[in-house]
Amino acid sequence: AMVVPTADLIGPAWAVAKALDHSIYDCLYLACAEHTNQPLVTADRRFLDKARAKGRDASIRLLAS
Repeated sequence: AMVVPTADLIGPAWAVAKALDHSIYDCLYLACAEHTNQPLVTADRRFLDKARAKGRDASIRLLAS
């Protein structure tokens, strides 16, 4: 398992949260996914749509229902 200090993610997550007008909570997960080059799996279609609109969706996978 990989441990990523939150301190390394706060800056990038805050920038994403402002760009997407979305909660820092979700954006911390996206920042971590981008930082580690791993996918973020979410069922939050609204979050994915916001990320797509800003070109930040490369790391996000939508959880199929």
